[in-house]
Order: sequence, then C-alpha cells, then structure tokens
Amino acid sequence: MINRVSTKQILALVGVVLLVGAGLSVAPASLAQDSGVETPTPSNDGGENDPYDCSDFDSREEVNAVFDPDDDVSNLDDDGDGVACEGQFPPADSDGGAAALTTTATETATETGTVEQAATDTDTETQTAAATETETAISTEDETQAETEDEGDSSTSGEETTEGIDRDQSTDSDGDASTEGDTVYYQLDFVKGEPIEHLDWPDGTYTNDQLIRFAHGSTDEPITRRSDGEFTTDEALAERIDSQNIEVEDGTATITFTVADGEAVTLSLASYTKPDPTWDPEDEDDQVFVDAQTRTFESGTHTLTVDLPTEAGTESPTENDTDTGDGATLSNETDGDEGTENATTLTVLSYNDIQTAAAKDGNFSQLVTLIEQRRQAHDNPTVVVGGGDQIAPHALGPVSQWRAPVDVLNLIDPAADTVGNHDLDYGLAAFANASDASEFPWLATNLENASTGEPIDGAKRYEIVERNGVRVAFIGLADAAIRNKTNVAFGENTTRLTDFREVGPETAAMLKEEKNVDTVVALAHTGVPEAKELARADDGAIDAIAVGDDEIYYPPQETSGTVITEARARAEHLGELNLTIENGEVVGWNGRIINVTDATPKNETASEIITEYRSAELPGTNASFDEEIVRSGTPLDARFASNYAGETGYGNLITDAMRNETGADIAITNAGGIRSDQVYGPGNITAGDVYNTLPFSNTLVTVEVTGAELKSVLASQIGSGDVGSQVSGITFDWTNGTDGAKVQNVTVSGEPLDEDATYTLTVNSFMADGGDNYPLADKPRVSETDTLLATTVIEYMQTRETIAPTPKNRIEQVSSDVESSSTNATASIGAAHGIGAVAT
Repeated sequence: MINRVSTKQILALVGVVLLVGAGLSVAPASLAQDSGVETPTPSNDGGENDPYDCSDFDSREEVNAVFDPDDDVSNLDDDGDGVACEGQFPPADSDGGAAALTTTATETATETGTVEQAATDTDTETQTAAATETETAISTEDETQAETEDEGDSSTSGEETTEGIDRDQSTDSDGDASTEGDTVYYQLDFVKGEPIEHLDWPDGTYTNDQLIRFAHGSTDEPITRRSDGEFTTDEALAERIDSQNIEVEDGTATITFTVADGEAVTLSLASYTKPDPTWDPEDEDDQVFVDAQTRTFESGTHTLTVDLPTEAGTESPTENDTDTGDGATLSNETDGDEGTENATTLTVLSYNDIQTAAAKDGNFSQLVTLIEQRRQAHDNPTVVVGGGDQIAPHALGPVSQWRAPVDVLNLIDPAADTVGNHDLDYGLAAFANASDASEFPWLATNLENASTGEPIDGAKRYEIVERNGVRVAFIGLADAAIRNKTNVAFGENTTRLTDFREVGPETAAMLKEEKNVDTVVALAHTGVPEAKELARADDGAIDAIAVGDDEIYYPPQETSGTVITEARARAEHLGELNLTIENGEVVGWNGRIINVTDATPKNETASEIITEYRSAELPGTNASFDEEIVRSGTPLDARFASNYAGETGYGNLITDAMRNETGADIAITNAGGIRSDQVYGPGNITAGDVYNTLPFSNTLVTVEVTGAELKSVLASQIGSGDVGSQVSGITFDWTNGTDGAKVQNVTVSGEPLDEDATYTLTVNSFMADGGDNYPLADKPRVSETDTLLATTVIEYMQTRETIAPTPKNRIEQVSSDVESSSTNATASIGAAHGIGAVAT
C-alpha cells in the first residue's frame, strides 16, 4: 500500500540537513531504505489508483517534499511545466524542480535513526523529532482509508442530551471539534513521566526520549496506525521497558509492559482527541486531553488503562477557557460563556487527601490562601468541597490526633467533606469527636451504623446548600476497599457499607425529585476508576464527582454525562470546576487543576496552628518535631513505589527497630504503613521526619505463627509486581506467576524455615488486627506494647551516632519459571492481593 506522507514526516527532515551541514554525508537511497517509509510514485491515470490530488496538500512545501523532481506528475501538472499543483500553490522555485525540493529539504525533517541522533543535538530539533512521532515505527493499518472516509456516511451529530448534561458539541465554523460527522479521532501516547494535559508544539509536547509508544485511531476504526516497538531514543529506557502494542477495546485503551530491574520509573498513558485523521505537530494545540493514568513502577509486569472519547465533539479549550499557567482548562462549552442569559455558573473548588501535609507549615497553609483567592475571583455562586482522607495520617497524630487538620479545615470552611478511610484511623468514636469540632458537615451516604441504618456517628447522608438561588446537594461515598483500610470493624452488628453504585444514583435522584435541587455533586473517596463506574451506573442525577483516595492528578473530564475530577493529594493542587446551570439542569462545564506554588502565600492563622502543634514534645522521645535525632549516611526511602516493590534500606531499619524492641524471631511491617512518599537524607534526620513516614497510631504486637503460616503471611501481600512487606530476621524469594503468589527459599536467622516449627513474629497493631488482609487476627498474641511504632524507631536511632541502612538481600524477586533450589516448599495463594486495598 502506498502511504500518504504526512506533515510530521516532512518536519522530521531537519535532522538530515543538520547532518549535511555538519559535514556528514547522507545517501538519499539509504535514507529511504532506513526510514521504512515507502517513497510514493504518483500514478498519472487520474483515476481511483491515483493516490493524490492537489487538495491533499496544504502548502507548496508539502508538495515539493512529497514529489521527487523526476517523478511523473503529469496528472497534477496543470500547464505541463513539470510543477505539480501549480494552480493551487505558486512554485517555490522558478524551475519547479530540484531547487524547490532542496529548499524545502532545508526546512523539514526525516525519520531515520541517524536523523534522530542529529535532532537530539538541538533543542528545537529534539522537540520536532519527538513531537512528530516519526513514522519509522509506524505500521499503517489502512491509514489511507482513515484519511478518506466515505462522506456519505457522515451525518451531523448535532447534540446528544442526557438528563443533567446537554453536550452540544457539533463542529463549529472554526473546525475545532475533533470529528468528521459522527467520527471521533484520537491519539494515544505511552510516555515516561507525567502526562501533558495541553499539548502545544514545539515547547509543550513530548520529546523523543519520553515517548515510548503511540497509536492513533477513531471511533470507526480502533487503530489506524501505531508505533512498532519502543519508539524512545533513550536507549537505557528502551532496554528497561518491554512494552506490547497499545490495544483498544470497549471505549478504553490499555498497554501492558514489563519493567526490568533498576530505579523506579514513572510512566503514563494518555489519550487525546485530534481534529482529523492526519497528524500535524502544529495542530497539537487543537487536540483535547481526554484521560491519563500515571504510576511509578519498579520491576515487574504492569498495565495502564485510559478512557477514549466515545462520541462526537469533544472540543479544544476556547480562548476564554485558557488559564494563566496553573493547568489546562478543559471544557464542553462551545462558546466559552454561560450559554444563555438565564444560565448561572456554579464554581466547585475541591481538594482531597490532605493527609501528611497537615503536619507541615507549607502546602496546607498555602491551600487555605489559594481557596480564598479563588473564592474572591468569582462573583458567581461558589462552593468548596473535600474528597476525604483529610484528618489522618500525619506526623502530628501523636500530639493532636485529628485536631490540627480540623482546626485548619475550619478556616477553609467547606460546604461538605466526605469520610475517607483515613478519617477513621483513630476509630469511630474519635471521628465523631472530630466531626463535633468541625464547622462543616462530614458525609457518609453509604457508610452506616448496621443497627440503626443511619450514617455512622458524626456523618450525614447528604447536605444541601443554597448559593445565590442555586440549590446544590452533596453526597459522600466510599467503595468496598475501605473495609481493609481502616481500624473500623465491619459486620452485621457494627458498621455496614452499601454499594456506592446503587446508593449514590438513588440518593441523587431523590434529591432532584424530592428536594428540588439544581445540581448534585458526589464526593467519592473511591478513586477515579470507581468514580467512572459510578458515573456509568447513574442515570443523569449526578452532575459532578470530586474524587479522593487514589491520589492522582485528574483534571475535569466527562464520563457518561458526569464530570469527574481529582486534585492528587497533600494540598498540592486545587480543583476548579464551573458548571453552567439553566432551568435546574447542568448544560455545560469547564474546569482545571490549579497548582499550589511557592508563590502562594501562607495563611497566617493556619501557619500559627500548625507551628504550635509542632512545638510540642513527641511522646516518649524527649524530642520536638524539628529536633535532629541522628545523621544518616544513606537515603531513607519512604516512597510508596519503592517499599511496595521490594526491599529498602529504610524498611530494613524500621523492622530491625521492631525486632530489637521485642526480641522476636521475625518482624514484618506493611509497605502501606510507610508514608509521605519522600526520600530523607543523606544527612540529618529529625523526629518529624520519622513521624512523617510512620504517622499512624500503631503499636507493636508479637504473635506466634508456624513456618507454614509465616509463608502465607508473606504471600498474602504479593501482587502485580509488588511484594508489599518489609522484613527483619528473615530472607525469602518470591514470584507472582499465573498460578498465584509464591514464597520460597525462606530462612530465619540464617537457617532454613521449618514449616512445623513455631516462630515469634512482631508486626504493627493494624496488621495484627487483620488490616491489609494479613492473616493474623486469629494468631496467639505473645505481647503488646503501648509504644508507637514511630517512637520505637526514633529511640532505635537515638542509640546510634549515625545510621546507614541499605538493602541486604532479604527479599528477592525471581522469575516465575525458576524452581526452588531447596526442599523448602512454596506457599501460595490463588489470587494475588493487589495494593489497591492498602495504598491510600
């Protein structure tokens, strides 16, 4: 098949010119061979076999770049002078031949490996080569068909209306909508690092060392072309990432990949709409961000999944939507205004998962200021809401429990917040006390007292507020993962969790039908994937969902007529969503995520509250938060990705301190109990640093287990490339194959494990009660301490002048096809336990 040469192929030729300019010779014949792109030879029959006509081109440069001077272009030559499409574009050179082509070549780029090397030597050329997603790696799956769709099948989509949201997104006169008729075109990028919400060539796009794979498609044809193999020019990255093709099915795109051993790497899969089947870097600002998933990975096999646009008309942000650099503004409004004279704009400002930020006079104090600034910036009705996990965990827990964050949240004065799993860290009674001290309502629509059927003590089922005549209702939802992520007992006579996908839509419908509200906003401590499930289960009653729990950066995006947004975590961002309401219905929206930056002033009152709590002496340590307790010669890695994926030096230090305190044979702590997602040192370590990493009110519990039970304890946490535990006194190998998680080659104090012997095992109190699905709740208890785990670690550090913890080969991941080298049998569980129940 002869493939049309796109503008992105043309742009890639700059690298060749750079090589020639540097005195390097490039043979055109070998260039064409190396590129893997077939050079088109035009037909001159003017019939259906003719791959081009003059309307295929946008400029004289594009024509000259496609046709060699020696090509037969008689079918495109209107006056017989050898110049194709002269009637449409004036010739670039008087002879219309070699000179014109040469001139064009100096302004364009090609797509060979040689060119990519040249392009990396200059920033602009690097951006060009990367942004063009060069077609060296393209397998064209009927691209020509995608570019020449039968216009007879393209009827105007007009508007598609669902109850609550009117999505009139038909193509306007500017051609911004990314459709031809009912067809939506999209682009998928698998990249290293964070996704770019607003692409803008050449400076705001992915460079060719970031872009690992890409694919293009449409709602008519899922994949029209995609890269073949790892596209990145970063050789080290290409060696570490072994990725499969991006696959599209049922409105989502998925990529599966394997990460080799090495440092943690952040990877993203992002989807965008694009204006037409072709791709041009200069048109990137017309592409609209749809969805992204970002995670930091250690070694193992993983997947990323994103939503695709499923209907015509997702538009680019209008000029009025563009923000001032705090984050891309996304919108479904066609004119950038409120729509009609009768419409009202409701602004929803949202935050979530404050957690460890509550213990530091930094982001949290600045977020208070930013919220007030955004309130004052709007003269329309404005509400502030929270997505849960605000009052724990944080380093001030030992001296304030929930008090410090609640005192600061009262300054924010939200309309409502929802109960997240960590809001229950201190227990139900403590949460009720926190609610009493809160000057705003906490919501738990599907979290009930099993005996009464009412929301748990301190929570309401819903909240209704009125702002300038607009009645707004809020509901608060949690998903099933909360059962294993709290210190709360669930059961027939205790606490009951109902299905958020059923209760949420039912309650929202009731609020609209019986309470006469104009809009319903769900505060869902579920994570974005579950929020999408909620949107799909709803029948138009829920207009927006402010999300918490999975702590991702998710600018407002629409799923099944409901707008979903999440502002990551730790007071680093603020969501801003503008809902256009007319006659009691939401008819449009736009929104963005705003960053808290160093330039954002701190709220003085918030700073005073946090500073006062930080000045208190930590229990059992004779140290304040900012007092240096030890110097570390190595980094203390408290990142989630590191501690879930395998052994860390800091994990070894924590468990060594636990075993030193109790004298047990073995100590284990859960990776999810190590917080802050930061690295401390090398250098001085403060007591506050330790409490930031171990903020929970966990104490030490020692139990008895058999050798066989011990292996089951370890296997219970293995899943999706993660081992999930840190250990002391024990070594083991692990794998997670198709037949489940396996632990093998276990030694205790250097001796092979005896499965029939009894061992003492120290864990934190959360684990001892069965938290994170550790099978320990029924194990005999040998001893318990009243000392916090963080205090235990601080005291262990204080007995040493310096520390320098490193990995000691206590935990080794092995290939699933490696057999055990000893008689030590393997322990396995049928289904690997994923980290979703423990991560946040």
